[in-house]
Amino acid sequence: MATYAVVDLGSNTVRLLIAEHCPPSRLEVLFQAQEITRLGEEVCQTQGIGEEAAERTLSVLARYREIVSRYGPEALEVAGTEALRVAVNAEEFLNRVEVSLGWKIRILSPQEEACLSLLGVRHGSSDLPAKLIVLDIGGSSTELAQAEGIEMKRAISLPLGAVGIYQEFLRTDPPLPSQLEEMFFSLESRLDPLLSPFLPVGDHLLVGTAGTITTLSAIHLGLEEYDADRVSRLTLTQSRIRDIFEHLCQMPLAQRIQVRGLETKRADIILSGAAILLVALDVLNRDRIRVSDGGLREGLLLNLLGKKD
Repeated sequence: MATYAVVDLGSNTVRLLIAEHCPPSRLEVLFQAQEITRLGEEVCQTQGIGEEAAERTLSVLARYREIVSRYGPEALEVAGTEALRVAVNAEEFLNRVEVSLGWKIRILSPQEEACLSLLGVRHGSSDLPAKLIVLDIGGSSTELAQAEGIEMKRAISLPLGAVGIYQEFLRTDPPLPSQLEEMFFSLESRLDPLLSPFLPVGDHLLVGTAGTITTLSAIHLGLEEYDADRVSRLTLTQSRIRDIFEHLCQMPLAQRIQVRGLETKRADIILSGAAILLVALDVLNRDRIRVSDGGLREGLLLNLLGKKD
């Protein structure tokens, strides 16, 4: 059986997935990993990828390359998202990766990113209905996609994410009430007109994917170790998300990193990510969201398999 590998090079997190294709459609995961490198941490402020972020990301990619070489996959794809779509020095970073590692990174368009996230969400949860809206909150962007089956009806990509919103508004530790109020007001004014086209499709199940929603789920479950199966069976209510958010807001970062289910490197941006989620739920007039551990990384792998079939 053939082995395949993908790297999802996100603005906040770099994810690796290596799997064996077991016909007709089953995937046997051989190895998976993720590490927060904050590649896009300076993009919102300087429009460029910072040297420290580039070095952190290159170090992780080099380690991933060694792991991938052990499995000798038939095919590998490395895909980049918002930070590499918009950074003025993205080409320089891409060249550094190609020269040092021999990897050519494919930059996904917002539409491709939304479609592949949908593919990964559907693969990760077999009990999902045909009609879905998939919400993906990333480090530098947020995608929303409406689908029926595997057909994409509408998709948008918003240039705001957990890292950018954190840098813009949350300037003290813990954040001041005035900063939180300013953050919510800004998010509401930005998201309301952009998400309004999705209001008429209230019969579509809203599904959340990526680090913000899965981390909130892990906190809700009190997980010492992350459990993808438990997370993907979960539905979070808006009131529960707000309870978690308000609880975390009271804590300084040093205390927040002790919360079960919360990654140390995500403890700063979980507040901004949760705020985006809460405002999106409010604008969409939804009181709950289904959680999916599957997402872009899995969609990339399934798409790679499709090209080889």
